[in-house]
Amino acid sequence: MRERRNRTLPAVLILAVACGACGEGNGRNANPVAESAPGVPALQWGSGQFTFHDARGNADRPITVRYHMPDGYTPETPIVFVMHGASRTGQRYFDDWEEHAAAHGFLLVVPEFDADNYPGSQWYNLGNVFPDPDAATAAATGSATRNPESSWSFTAIEHLFDAVRAATGSTRTTFRIFGHSAGSQFVHRLLMTRPEAPIELAVAANAGWYTMPDESVAWPYGLGGSGFEAAGLAGFLQLPLTVLLGDADTVTTAGNLRRTPEAMLQGPHRFTRGHTFYAAARSTATALGVDFGWALDTVPGAGHSNALMAPRAAEILAR
Repeated sequence: MRERRNRTLPAVLILAVACGACGEGNGRNANPVAESAPGVPALQWGSGQFTFHDARGNADRPITVRYHMPDGYTPETPIVFVMHGASRTGQRYFDDWEEHAAAHGFLLVVPEFDADNYPGSQWYNLGNVFPDPDAATAAATGSATRNPESSWSFTAIEHLFDAVRAATGSTRTTFRIFGHSAGSQFVHRLLMTRPEAPIELAVAANAGWYTMPDESVAWPYGLGGSGFEAAGLAGFLQLPLTVLLGDADTVTTAGNLRRTPEAMLQGPHRFTRGHTFYAAARSTATALGVDFGWALDTVPGAGHSNALMAPRAAEILAR
């Protein structure tokens, strides 16, 4: 068992970040802690955790955040978010990634969207974009109404990024992000619905199913009825996203593998579905006449395992 290094004791920090946390008046590189969040302790070298209350979004739905600040941290150190799967096991994902953060020298941030505050796929991997689980049906009829973007689970990551910048004195204006399984769904839909988010690199690994860039397929399996259009995906398709797949993630009988007719059209298992998603995105980029910024990568021998995907993902995100 490897030794975990903690230069400070894990502390519970309440980050209630006001709307001015990324205030325009301060500038994107300013550190607004003293003005907008008095009394918030700065994060220190080592590993710890805090509780994030998103005052710019769902303030009544706290997020436990684990972090590792590597030795040699500077304000220019890259910030990497890691999104857990449907198991909501933030601690396990943090344990899988802590050594990679230390080895590659990036600031690791692992938010946990627990099932009590962020129930089901609606609140996590579908991002709370629509107000209820029947959003797919409403979208199919063109009658779906989106929630305000400030209440999306996707935008909570952007708000958390601003809070982390403030608490660490970071001058980074963009972050990097990885997601595995349901976390991979979270990542690709975040990029799809908010291509303007301050993300410089992204890795989506072993998603169980995808939202295809296809208006003829109803949301959430496609864009149909959602108000998102294929013509508006140019920015999304040019982003530096790596679709990372384990070539042994081919089990078709897993209990948590979605088998709806729409999901089965994407392929019998996660490995094939990842290829289907990548190919569809590349075709859409060609149709739109834009440069395709994505990459497709494979981890030999890896099944549905965050721990096995993490080393390759960390290499990509540490570039």
